[in-house]
Amino acid sequence: MQIDTKIYYDATGQIIWDKGEMSGSVAEGTYEEDVVVNPAVYGCDFITIPYGQRPAEIDNMGSWKVDINTKLLIIYPRLTISTDKAQIIANGTDTATITVSGVGTDTVNFSVNGVDQTPAITPTNDIATFQFATNVLGAFVISAKTALYGQNSVTIQGV
Repeated sequence: MQIDTKIYYDATGQIIWDKGEMSGSVAEGTYEEDVVVNPAVYGCDFITIPYGQRPAEIDNMGSWKVDINTKLLIIYPRLTISTDKAQIIANGTDTATITVSGVGTDTVNFSVNGVDQTPAITPTNDIATFQFATNVLGAFVISAKTALYGQNSVTIQGV
């Protein structure tokens, strides 16, 4: 048996629970059973996405919500991140430029190895850039995150 994806959402369209699609020896379950498993969905509405539909969009999403008027799922794709250099000389002056695109005007927050960098950057023409330099040898994970378009990262090696 194949069971469609059931997505519960609140009055603002925020996703509360994505049950995901299922196959094999499974039963669909009722709303009441879902409330027992996840009490947060009590009073929420839900939509279903037919089994096997939109997997590439869902796998590459930054965030999602339900349009409460049309009852349609809106998927915001994950931001795109790239760098002009995979390695920089660890001398404090050689830099790598990290470029983020696909974020509209959504503020971009950068982090290096999990430590937030300030200030957050407001994109210009759908692009935000961050310059990275280091005096330390090793690998550095540069992440970019926005509210709508999720998070993605690149690794720069200080040599």
